[in-house]
Amino acid sequence: MSPFKIFRYKVRFLTPAFLGDSEKSGQWRVPPFKEQLRYWWRVCYASEHAFNVNVQEMRRAEGMLFGNAWLQEGATKSLVQMRLSQWQKGRLTSWKIVKNKIRHPEVKFPIQSDLYLGYGPLKTVKMNDQWVTTLSESASINAGEEATLSLYFIEEDANRLEEVLSLMHYYGAIGGSSRNGWGSYELLPEKGEPPIKNDLNRFFRNWKDALQLDWPHAIGRDDRGPLVWCTGSCNNWQDVIRDLAIIKVGIRTQFVFQHGGTQNPEDRHWLAYPVTKHKVFSWENNTTGRLPNTLRFVVKRTQDNRLRGVIFHMPCSPPDEFMPDLDALRNVWQKVHQLLDELTNPVAQRRYEMIDDAQRRDQLRPELHNITLHRGQGG
Repeated sequence: MSPFKIFRYKVRFLTPAFLGDSEKSGQWRVPPFKEQLRYWWRVCYASEHAFNVNVQEMRRAEGMLFGNAWLQEGATKSLVQMRLSQWQKGRLTSWKIVKNKIRHPEVKFPIQSDLYLGYGPLKTVKMNDQWVTTLSESASINAGEEATLSLYFIEEDANRLEEVLSLMHYYGAIGGSSRNGWGSYELLPEKGEPPIKNDLNRFFRNWKDALQLDWPHAIGRDDRGPLVWCTGSCNNWQDVIRDLAIIKVGIRTQFVFQHGGTQNPEDRHWLAYPVTKHKVFSWENNTTGRLPNTLRFVVKRTQDNRLRGVIFHMPCSPPDEFMPDLDALRNVWQKVHQLLDELTNPVAQRRYEMIDDAQRRDQLRPELHNITLHRGQGG
């Protein structure tokens, strides 16, 4: 057997992380990082196999590397051991009022951007005759908290794990509402460790081809390049979350519902499900009732030590139980990409023609005019 090797990276959170434990108190824990390692390992595996993946063979390879209790060969221990330098509880015990309110075309009053992207880990309570946002649990991990993450593994797996860690650095987030930017982190190699790779081209796949598989296996790309968009840089995570909330509202509400409930899905349902007050009755009866959004938001550091939002698409088809309509999926996601690309144009040149409903276009325009994006290169 090959000799063992150790990687040590400092992990630092860039936004608050909502990691619950048995005591409902945010705490540094290894399992979420193990999940990230396995998640991005699958992306590496898919790329190595030119996206022509036998899922059973992949699960076997994953089980043999990370441990399993289901293979015919019998249970195995993980060949990748992970350690954190500390397991202390999070230091964020109260939520500072964020005054970044935004407008939602389907809500009569301005809404809190942090609550919109963090509903669940965050909640509202009435204090002094007014509603304020607060933590749902007693504590969370705060932005700026850090620890050393150590990986102990077989040396022959070093190159692949370097790529996995690079993907985690650029696109990783953990904990509650991590698809909305919470729990974003960076990985900083300690002295002597391999640097983060920035050539990630092989992990991108034509987004329409990616819809052939029903699991997230690649970051999408189109004729312009990777489906990665970056916001302008900000001094703090609160302002980045505000920008991401404006974008999220625009992406979702550009699709106007025609009914409160329907037998078959409307356009917005294909983005993510469930949707409050807008059920798809055929899905309610025949599925798990949950369809995660494949468009992800994270917060990452810029070269000048500021923060920016990163939006990236990991396109895949919904499971068969949702009876996916690939034509509808392509149409919906094409409009999402077009809207994000529209935000890369100067404000004076924007027309927002991908928003079919003229009234909704007028409602969204003022907030969207506050956002300027640029296409990222993926690393």
